[in-house]
Amino acid sequence: MKRSAFILLSILLLSGCANSTGSYVDIESEKAQQAELISELDTYEFTSGKPTELDEKPFNISSLGITSIGTKTFCIGGVGVSSCVLDTESERFSHLCNIAGCAHSENSPGCLDQLQMNAPVAASNGLYFTSGNALMLFDGKEQEPIYENTFSTSYEKEFFPDSPNSLGGIMSQGGRLYILGASWFQTFDVTTNTASEPVILSEDSSIISYAANEDYLFFCTENNELFSCTFADNKLKKLDDKAGQVSVSGGRLYYIKWEGQTPILMSAERDGSSPQRLIENCYVGCCITDKAIYYTHFHADEGKVYVYDLKTGKTAECDISCKVREDNADTEDIDEEICYPQGGFMPRIIWNAQTDKVFVLDTITDGDGQLTNGRIGFVFKNGSKDHSIITDGV
Repeated sequence: MKRSAFILLSILLLSGCANSTGSYVDIESEKAQQAELISELDTYEFTSGKPTELDEKPFNISSLGITSIGTKTFCIGGVGVSSCVLDTESERFSHLCNIAGCAHSENSPGCLDQLQMNAPVAASNGLYFTSGNALMLFDGKEQEPIYENTFSTSYEKEFFPDSPNSLGGIMSQGGRLYILGASWFQTFDVTTNTASEPVILSEDSSIISYAANEDYLFFCTENNELFSCTFADNKLKKLDDKAGQVSVSGGRLYYIKWEGQTPILMSAERDGSSPQRLIENCYVGCCITDKAIYYTHFHADEGKVYVYDLKTGKTAECDISCKVREDNADTEDIDEEICYPQGGFMPRIIWNAQTDKVFVLDTITDGDGQLTNGRIGFVFKNGSKDHSIITDGV
């Protein structure tokens, strides 16, 4: 159980208007038009040297490989899933790989779209991520280890004997990185490339969700217990049971509390005190902005996203379903209708504060059942349910 929970954490970390139902998009035509625009877009370029800017990403568990710097959002895929870059200003996708002449396919030698990055955090000088027991930095051209962990507890040695020093993930808050193992954490200074002494958080359970503000680290264990750890003295305090998916936004703590099979989104003070029920049936992967919460239900309603107004407390249902006609080379039927977003899967919901837009990126399965990036996205004005469609274009 403990081994599978930590593996699940690693997998999770890797990982025109349409306001009317039944609208159609000719995806091949859209892609052809947008491909012409790709060459006109300013491509991302990391700076050299020490980072001057770091993505304020105080949690990772629900962002599934998404990290932003400025108007550029990096959508990092998992095994067999290509990565891409979303320009949130132009609302267009481009390749992560910038190697001249690269075909950007799974079989392209050295294609950067295929790099595996666990728990990426964007910075002005590149993408920080974990691989095995190493903290890595990808500068746009190559990746290199900048820190290798040698610490492990008796817990890791017992339950992960083949890889006791492996890192579970990273997050960022206040200009510094937090590195997490299965049962411990440490901070990392990106200007000096030095790590603090590890702090043990649990002696009998893996950490499966975590978040931080200036004073506290919050985390949930595989036993569904929610704790806080005070940075000033590393004091632990249990906050709740049957909890999961913890996050921090706008000076408040948010987490999921399970009531049977129903996930309830809870909201608490910045120290975790005075929790209150906020949204019933709020699935993991919800996106909390400064104006609203965008979420889907646990048992996904195909094509439905819900918008909870943080000021009024009212929820609006948003139908973003559409049908896509695309060529299907595997069958004699030229026009294949596919409904987006695909029901039953968790979409990636992203808020880019600089452009103040919310993006919902569909996730689908390919013919082999592998979860892949969807070819359709939807963009909302922050706080609104009005939206438009964007397509892959790469």
